[in-house]
Amino acid sequence: MKERVSLRRMTAFFTSILLVVFCLPTLALPAKAETTVRQVNNIVLFAQFDPLTEKNFMSGDATNTVLSMCNDTTTYRSLTKYIDTISYGQMHVDSYFPQLKDGVIEPYVLSQSRESYTDYNQYAVEMIQNIAIPADIPLDGDNDGYNWKVVKSKEYGARFSKISDDEKVKGLIAEKSRNALKNRDGKNTEELYAISLSSCKKISDITNQHIPFGIKRTKKFNQDVSRAEKKGEKVLLIHNHPRGLPPSLSDLNVLLKNKNVAGITVGHNGSIYYYSRPSKEIPEKDYYVALKKYSMYTEVTSMEKALEELSFKFDFVFRKL
Repeated sequence: MKERVSLRRMTAFFTSILLVVFCLPTLALPAKAETTVRQVNNIVLFAQFDPLTEKNFMSGDATNTVLSMCNDTTTYRSLTKYIDTISYGQMHVDSYFPQLKDGVIEPYVLSQSRESYTDYNQYAVEMIQNIAIPADIPLDGDNDGYNWKVVKSKEYGARFSKISDDEKVKGLIAEKSRNALKNRDGKNTEELYAISLSSCKKISDITNQHIPFGIKRTKKFNQDVSRAEKKGEKVLLIHNHPRGLPPSLSDLNVLLKNKNVAGITVGHNGSIYYYSRPSKEIPEKDYYVALKKYSMYTEVTSMEKALEELSFKFDFVFRKL
């Protein structure tokens, strides 16, 4: 009987995944993939009738199995890989698990007995109303706008205190971060600012490029940063990431062109990542090996874990503010 109950629960989970897949907008699949990838963020919620003090049907290997079923990019059995394949790379799905705590999913305990519910919609409404979605889970998958509520809050500005105790410097970092997010709201392009943490002044910026998900440092920008370094100033680079991802491999390696420079990426979802100069260039192979190790997680989490691992080997600081 116990095995049948587990099977029903897993069957219900599979059913929810199928609903997610078939409720996605119809995809026009050309023979040649487009360069722009549509991002879909899938929130996965769990519930059970039994009190957690008695049992948790997601304990043991069940949590890791579900994480792989959703986000593992190495198998076609996962939702992420399946959608990537049938869309010819034009759509990417990341699943997020608000109830994941210390590596185990803790299901919401439904308030009534099984017999009190007449259909699954009642489950869903109760779960949505009672399960908190953390602010760092990006709901705006296609990045058609940044999270105003988070970015404009006092708490957002306070997060920069981990970079500097100077109120004016914190204000300048927040100002340039918000400028980049505001100017690129609803776009997949980036802006780059260089400021001095020593003199609290803007050093240079690049605000006129329109490269999807990237930016190219100009000769003038590099000269301005080098000039500030020669004066003994500590430089911070600020640029936005439309998808809210952590710093890329190129973001880290480009810091090797300077000696006293660190950077932050500010996401349209309100995320902020700080990173410092690595001791030497990080090879692509090392980066992708680390990413593959954490492929069972979402794209964001796998990048975070990979960068945390590499930070020890290449002696740089990486942290989420």
